Amino acid sequence: MQRTETVVRTVVLQDPDRNPLAPRAAQRLNGQSYTLPEDALEWIKALAALRRP
Repeated sequence: MQRTETVVRTVVLQDPDRNPLAPRAAQRLNGQSYTLPEDALEWIKALAALRRP
């Protein structure tokens, strides 16, 4: 027998301006904003960096 369960979670934030869960722009480690690779060479480098342990 299978059943479906729905879980509802309510979060109350004390300071909504400092919400750690709010979406924000991704940043590189050097502080620059993250952008997608623009050409094949940049994609190869990006994918190789993701494969490193």
